[in-house]
Amino acid sequence: MSQATVDPIYAQTFNMQPRKGDLRKFAIIQAAVHCLAEDAMENGVFDRIGKRLRIRRTLVAYYFKSKDELLEAAVQYVIATAQQLTIERVQGETAPEAKLRAMWEAAFEWTERYPEQARVLVLFEYSSGSRRNHRKINSAIRKAGADRIIALLRELARERKLNSAEAEIEELGRGLQAELTGFIHETWMTDVKGLREIARRSFERRIAAFLSKA
Repeated sequence: MSQATVDPIYAQTFNMQPRKGDLRKFAIIQAAVHCLAEDAMENGVFDRIGKRLRIRRTLVAYYFKSKDELLEAAVQYVIATAQQLTIERVQGETAPEAKLRAMWEAAFEWTERYPEQARVLVLFEYSSGSRRNHRKINSAIRKAGADRIIALLRELARERKLNSAEAEIEELGRGLQAELTGFIHETWMTDVKGLREIARRSFERRIAAFLSKA
């Protein structure tokens, strides 16, 4: 792998330089995203990664001591990619309502542009149900997402001079985050068509109700 192939999101997320070891670790994480999306944690994920990269299983284990550690690294990269896409969409807007809409749409754009990453995140969220360390990480991820929504709702309330209590803003923000997570899960776990449009209409209704308090 040459220096030109280094993903800047990876370099920033893991504070890595284009050294040989860092490049190898990045290649393993990329392969892990593919293998986890394809067959979850089953059938010897380290062996499958080794086969995909044409390296020994022991080399994969040198960088990642366990499957949990590997999954956590893959999720860290996945989240960083989604956040970067969200930032790009939100920075293109100036009004708080437009920023909220851009954040909502960015989540679906990410699932469509990076379907393997979306599958890995869903896998990790289900793993959080039985692994305490994964639950802690997943809770932090969801809280960060909700906090960003809440910050924009506060900005919107100030702009429109809404009569909204802080508790109401926080409840709406966390509700929108939970709803968005649910829609993403439905996208990958059911054959329901048009979920993105259904999610968009639901978002618009909730924001309209919030703005009606002016």
